[in-house]
Formats: sequence, C-alpha cells, structure tokens
Amino acid sequence: PALWADAALAGLLTHNDRASNACCVAFTNLLWQCLLLKDIPAPHWWIDTFVSVAREVEGPTDYATRTPASSYTGPLWKFVDQEVRAALRQGSSTLEACNRWYSGAYLLETMPSVLYILAKYGHQPEEAIVRAVNDTKDNDTVAAIVGAAVGAMHGRTGLPERWVSGLLGRTGADNDWHIFELIEEAKQHFWKSDPPLSQVNILAVLEFLPIFEQSNFSAGEWKSEEGVFPHYNYSEIVLRFEQVLYNNEFIQPFN
Repeated sequence: PALWADAALAGLLTHNDRASNACCVAFTNLLWQCLLLKDIPAPHWWIDTFVSVAREVEGPTDYATRTPASSYTGPLWKFVDQEVRAALRQGSSTLEACNRWYSGAYLLETMPSVLYILAKYGHQPEEAIVRAVNDTKDNDTVAAIVGAAVGAMHGRTGLPERWVSGLLGRTGADNDWHIFELIEEAKQHFWKSDPPLSQVNILAVLEFLPIFEQSNFSAGEWKSEEGVFPHYNYSEIVLRFEQVLYNNEFIQPFN
C-alpha cells in the first residue's frame, strides 16, 4: 500500500488527469481492503469497492472508448460499473470481455480488465495472474495490478511455490534479497511489528528440528524441464515448515 500511495502521488505529478487520479486512489483503497479481508469476497465486491471511491474522486468527466465495439463517452468509473457488471451477467470469458472493451494501455481498458479478472478469479491467485498475462493486450500492466491485488488478499503462500522459490529479490546487479528486506521494512513501518517471541511460537518451529537433523533429510530437488525456467521444488515438509513460520509471524529477512 505504501508503494501504491507513492504511485498515486507520482500520478499527480506525471499524469495529472482526473481518471488517473481516481484510479490510483480507488485502487489503493481496494488494496487496503484486501489486506483486511477475512473471507473471499463476492465477485461484485471488486466493482463496488473500486467504483465507490473512483466516483467521488473523478467527478463529471468525459472520456471516450477506442474500440468500435463501444461508442461510450463519459466518466471512467461509470464505464467500469456498466461494462464489468454486464460481462459478469453474460458469463463472458476473460478473453471475450477484454477483447470487447479492448485491453491496451488506456485506463478505460486497463481498469475494466483488471476488475473483471479479479471478479472472476480473485479467489484463485494463480489463475487470475495467468488470465491477466494470457488474455489481455497490455498484459504486463494488467498482470502487475492483478498480482498486487491477489497478493494483498492471499499473501505469499497463495502463490505457487515454483513462482517464488527462484526469485533473487534484486534491485541492482549485486544485492540479492534486497527487495525482501524492503518489504519487511515496509511491513514493520506501515502495517504491524512482529510480535515478541514466546514459548508457543518457538516450540512450533523447534518441532521440525529432529526431522531436519536426520542424515537422510532432503529439502527438495532442482527441476529442469524444457521450456520452463529451472526452479527448486521444495519437499512437502519444508513447505509445512514455511507455513508454520508464517502462521507464527516468524519470517525475518536474511541475506
């Protein structure tokens, strides 16, 4: 959220446009709501949450679509409200819906695509990101925004391990893990501090020690398949250990 707040401020400086500002503020609010949710929301929640803020920030604007399939003119929030709900009612696939309003680098295309994918697949983070990559034109932008939302809702453990285990966390040529340190600093500063250690969470972790000390213990194996980037496939016990670390809020940055 802190990064999105910075993005909203940057948007005011580089894209001082009513729709752009409305989208930045509305989506930052949506991300905060995702962090607070206890249960998976209904499909229309994504539209309702975005539109409730975007409507107030954008005000009376007049934007036009770029696709021959629609001759809409008016505010962005209203286009999103109408088109995304209509596509949900019709049961359109993401490809069909995104092709209808197009999905290029234009907010009247980006935001409907993002919100439709989240409405359809917000409960399935892997499928949501795959659909964003495969079914849209400006897919790096759409997938980045969709990924931020499902990441805020499901956390790291909601993503496939094969997508995460090989990440170096670099921001430069020689600073492996730095991005994870920045994430941890942001969490401590803007979200919540780690709780003090207790006997309960220490013992929860130490239960794995006898397993790890076995002479035949293996953490997993490297997977290398044609057409797939090599990745380390953790064993089931390591994944359980990782989940215990998360459940006990024990994850700490390290180099």
